[in-house]
Amino acid sequence: MARILKVAVAGTRTAIAVAAALFLHPRDGARRRAAAGATARRESANVAALVGTVVDRPSRRRSKARDDATLAGHARALLA
Repeated sequence: MARILKVAVAGTRTAIAVAAALFLHPRDGARRRAAAGATARRESANVAALVGTVVDRPSRRRSKARDDATLAGHARALLA
């Protein structure tokens, strides 16, 4: 069992090293990352089409109405 674990760990480390070398290459890395991202987006769209719905990513922007002062005022009102 220990030999199998060692082989699995060595294989995993090798795969990580190869992926890093492939995607972090100084000249070709950006192109490869863009191609991989496009493929992931295309596959995501295919899965969404099969499921029948699209899952939108939530916006990471904070709305101006929910700034710290508004939240503090809301908390004070709830505590009162």
